Amino acid sequence: MRIISFLLLLLIVTSCEKKSKYPIDKRYWTPEDYHSVLLNSLYKNSDEDKTPSYADPETRMVVQKLMDHQNYLIVLDDNELGLKYRSEVAQKFFDEWKDLEKLYNVTDRKDQYTYEKEYLDAVDFGLGLQIKYFKIGNDNIIKNSSNPNEQRISNILRENEQTIIDNFTYKLELINQESAFSKEGLDKLNSIYKEHFTSLHNTFPKARYSNLIDKMNLLKTKSNSEKIKSTFQELISLMEKKNGVIPNS
Repeated sequence: MRIISFLLLLLIVTSCEKKSKYPIDKRYWTPEDYHSVLLNSLYKNSDEDKTPSYADPETRMVVQKLMDHQNYLIVLDDNELGLKYRSEVAQKFFDEWKDLEKLYNVTDRKDQYTYEKEYLDAVDFGLGLQIKYFKIGNDNIIKNSSNPNEQRISNILRENEQTIIDNFTYKLELINQESAFSKEGLDKLNSIYKEHFTSLHNTFPKARYSNLIDKMNLLKTKSNSEKIKSTFQELISLMEKKNGVIPNS
């Protein structure tokens, strides 16, 4: 009986130790929480440590917390907070997101994504975050400028807009790895493109989209997904119609 009680106590202690690695009980995770969790996941201390995944009942909640957009939205959408502070928090989340995507950007010997759902959710998280990050950054620059219409300030704002457009354009390269995704994965990727590229254009309507349009036109012919082809055409039409963009020859 004593042996059974000891084993039960050991099991409880071990379970508590595992849970203590992750701040599951916190409603929202800060960039510091992400750093701690991702550091532990990327650089495992032992063979017993495993990458959190949706398929694993023990770590499913960890992934759900990592992919929760509310973690950054609760701060970045709070207009009671200062732009400078929100910009700094956005930068921290952006830095942690790079490791989040790195953690799940893994393929197996058949060149299939090992953590397809997790990786796509990380892409989704990153695109949504970047729109907030760059918008708040530009708003902060305008607020702290004595003359927002000054050429130097206009150039900085345009450069920032071009950076996020370049980042989004780079994410279109996933079409070159279409065979690495399942049908469900491609449908999810299509939804990500439709939501965030539309939001990108609505947030930065005056930015230059010609290179992005050229890339979508190119990949539209390469993709085997009818949904993605249709979404690309919708996005191209949106950007050309509202901006009068003429694709580069």
